[in-house]
Amino acid sequence: MTAPGLPHPHPAVLDDSFTQRNREWFTQRYDFASQGIYFPHQPVYGFSRWDEHIQDYFRSYHLLRLLEEIEFDSLLDVGCAEGYFMNMVRTLFGARTFGVDIAPTGVERARQLYGLDGIAADAGRLPLPDKSYDVVLCSETLEHVANPKAVIDELLRVARHAVVLSTPAARSQADIDAHFAHLDPGYTCGHFHFFTEPQMRAWLPPGSQFMGIGHIRMRPLMDRFSTGYDQAAALRDLLKFLDSSCPTLAHDTRRDFARHVEGITATPPWWQALLGPRALGAAIRLEHWLAQRQPERTQAFLTLSPCDNAPLRRRRKPVPNLMRYLLRDNRVDPLRLAGVGAPQPAPTARAQALHAQPEAA
Repeated sequence: MTAPGLPHPHPAVLDDSFTQRNREWFTQRYDFASQGIYFPHQPVYGFSRWDEHIQDYFRSYHLLRLLEEIEFDSLLDVGCAEGYFMNMVRTLFGARTFGVDIAPTGVERARQLYGLDGIAADAGRLPLPDKSYDVVLCSETLEHVANPKAVIDELLRVARHAVVLSTPAARSQADIDAHFAHLDPGYTCGHFHFFTEPQMRAWLPPGSQFMGIGHIRMRPLMDRFSTGYDQAAALRDLLKFLDSSCPTLAHDTRRDFARHVEGITATPPWWQALLGPRALGAAIRLEHWLAQRQPERTQAFLTLSPCDNAPLRRRRKPVPNLMRYLLRDNRVDPLRLAGVGAPQPAPTARAQALHAQPEAA
C-alpha cells in the first residue's frame, strides 16, 4: 500500500491491514453502550458538556454557516458517523441526504436515531455514480484514512457542485513532526495524517476557498465549557472500552486517557455550571468571527471546492434559528445518555446483516 502525495506518511498507514483495522474499531465504537444505553460519538441526545461534543458544536456551526450560503438540494456525508450532522442538514435546509461510513454500525445508528439512509463503504472507493449529489461533505475523516488523496478524488467525482472538507491543520513541518512524535500507533482512531495548506491545495481543484475552524485564541475558552460530570459513568465505561478495543495501546496513552477522564468527570466548580447553551452560543459566534478574519491562526481547515470551476449558486436568505437548533433543539427523544438497569437491546436483523456485509468494491 502507498499513500501518494504524502511526503512523510506515518508508517501505520502503509500497513495493508490499516483500513480493515479502522473498520473493525469503528464498528465496535458505534456498538458501544454504557449501562444498556448507546453512548454517542456526537451530541445526539441534546446539550452535552463533554469536550468532544463541545468541539462538535464549534465545528458544526462553521459548516452550517458555510452551507447557509450555498443553494443545494442534496448532500452526501462521507464519514457520517451516527448521522448527527446529516440530520441537521435535512431539518434546516430541507435537503435530501445520504451517508457513507466505514463502520456498518455507524450507518445503522443513523437509521435508528434519525431514520437516515446510508451505506457502509471505503471512502476511497465510493459505490456511487459520478455527480450524484449537489454537495459532498467530508468532516474530520481524511486524517483517519489510508490514502487521503484517493478519498478527495472520489469526493470530487461524486459531487455535482461542491466539496466541503474539514480536517486538522498543520501550520509547518515542525507541527507535523511534533504530532507524529506523540502519536501512538496503537490508538486505532488516532490522527494518522496532519495536513499543510500547500499539500491540501495540491489535491484540490483551482478556485478552492480555504477558511478555518478553531481559532487558537479560543482554545482555552473552549476548554472552559468542557465537563463530562453528567456523563461520568459512561465516560469511565468508554475508557474501559478503549483499553479493550486497542490492545496495543501504550501505557503512557492509557495513563493520559485515565487522567483526562478523571479530570472531566470530577465535580465542576459552580461557575462552570453556569456555562450553558446561551453562553456557549456567544463563544461559538465569537470564534466564528475570529476564524473568518484570521484563518491562518486556526487549528483546522475548512475548505470549499467548486466542481469544474463552475460558479456556485448562492443563497440569499439566512436559515432561521440555526444556533438554537444546534444547541437546544437537535436531540433525539426519548433516548437517554445513560440508564441504570436498562436492558441491552438485541441486535436487529438489519444490524446483523450490516455486520456481515462484505467490503464494498
